[in-house]
Amino acid sequence: MIGSHVMPRFYLEHFATKKRPKAKTGHLWIYSTNSNARLGTAKSEGIENGYFGVLTSTGELDETLEGQLAVLEDDANDVLVMAQYETFVWSNLYRQKLATYAGLLYARARARRDATAWIAERASKELLRVLEEPDFSSRIGESLYGIRQTAGRFGCPERNDRAIGKRTGRPRREEEFLP
Repeated sequence: MIGSHVMPRFYLEHFATKKRPKAKTGHLWIYSTNSNARLGTAKSEGIENGYFGVLTSTGELDETLEGQLAVLEDDANDVLVMAQYETFVWSNLYRQKLATYAGLLYARARARRDATAWIAERASKELLRVLEEPDFSSRIGESLYGIRQTAGRFGCPERNDRAIGKRTGRPRREEEFLP
């Protein structure tokens, strides 16, 4: 299993204190609500095995997402280093890289993952409840028919009952779309 960094290692390194200027990694003070403060490193902290793993239909854990996220995050590393300087010019490309990076930080957050799981579970239960209702199929049919009629009034020939099956190859006139 891949040890996925919940917080990117490069990001954590910016908060680490190095004992020697040329040291590969520095130390971080790690605080938790349930324990005393302790020293750690960016390499060892914020790792959870299989964090971005997805179970496949065969029951295997697919961890390719971690690699894809790492590539996207690495793309923003230059911006993170240069952004601290007053002479840095914020081009649209650099703004986009930083925005993508910020979004990826959010995507890695445990709170986001937990909230997404909670929403998915609620939505799934509600959908199953609605699907079990005896009049569900007739209500869906009525809704779709209403959508098709409304779309036809607004010039969407593929949604208009009169236009279905009428592919003449010529542009349609406006009056052909009206009910």
